[in-house]
Amino acid sequence: MANHNSKRSIAESSTTPHDFIAKYEDLKLKNIRDVDAVTYIAAEVIKVKILLYIYYYILLYASFISYYYLYNMIANINCFYLGLFAILYRDRNS
Repeated sequence: MANHNSKRSIAESSTTPHDFIAKYEDLKLKNIRDVDAVTYIAAEVIKVKILLYIYYYILLYASFISYYYLYNMIANINCFYLGLFAILYRDRNS
């Protein structure tokens, strides 16, 4: 069952799933001993790679949001100090 899931997950992530399945079946017919083990390992590597892409995009999105809020916070602080400066300057010249 795990081998079928591994074969299916590799085929789904492949750009040419029919070629992969044909090559897999060809190797199985030739009684290549480690086809199942290599297929399982390859499927696990693909899962990790997909998870890494997901984590990368989550971190990228989080950093964008953080940058956006930091930029707005700095802009608001600058507006506050600019307004404070205008009030102080107005009071000083009155």
